[in-house]
Amino acid sequence: MRCIISAQALFKNLQKLQGVIQANPLSPIIENFLFDIQDRNLTILATDLNTTLTTRMNVEAKGSMRIAVPSRFLLETLKSLGEQPVTLNMNETSYSISMSTDSGEYQLLGEDPAAFPVLTGPDELHQEFSMPAHAFLEGLNHTLFAVSTDELRLAMVGVLVDMDTTGVHFAATDGHKLATHSCHMTGPNLSGKFILPRKAVQLLRNLLPDISGDISLRFDNANAYFNFGETELTCRLIDARFPDY
Repeated sequence: MRCIISAQALFKNLQKLQGVIQANPLSPIIENFLFDIQDRNLTILATDLNTTLTTRMNVEAKGSMRIAVPSRFLLETLKSLGEQPVTLNMNETSYSISMSTDSGEYQLLGEDPAAFPVLTGPDELHQEFSMPAHAFLEGLNHTLFAVSTDELRLAMVGVLVDMDTTGVHFAATDGHKLATHSCHMTGPNLSGKFILPRKAVQLLRNLLPDISGDISLRFDNANAYFNFGETELTCRLIDARFPDY
């Protein structure tokens, strides 16, 4: 399959996803990005099994194909290309990838996408709502510094997002200091709470400054689902009871 895309645009989108990938993952397949091409749409996914980040962009292509692409080599190659079109020729049988540009040709060896973890949708949702991205970002910025680094104190290694009829409230503590922040909202009654793990908070703090509109948030017993622009973040929630703050 042949696909043409801007090298710089692809690099910028992959940079968003890079923070999800672990250096030494439990499964080698998740050292890759998953590319899913459906005609002129490319969906790119990265996961560490607990946190999954997805972004979408337009490309010049016909047909459909899924392939796992080595993240480190692809990022290093694109970083040196700058702003120019790059042509990806991908073999659906051998999973080999040829990258052609004005400055040369590069060869990559991908992997079978069937081995990549399958995303599952939410169970019965507890709550679904939208709020300004800058407001949610402000809540994270005002509380992350108080999150504990002691992994044995599970309830304290994330930021609590607590919703009630007055709005959305954020809290974090390490047992010595406590930080809280409230975003008052009007509209449908909100209810429920969950603890966002530190990694998801850090990813959101990197992504949300570029978002001018609202973010959509859903959550169930196990996961939270964020949607903003062409990006989606899914993260496993911390299963613990936050201290009564």
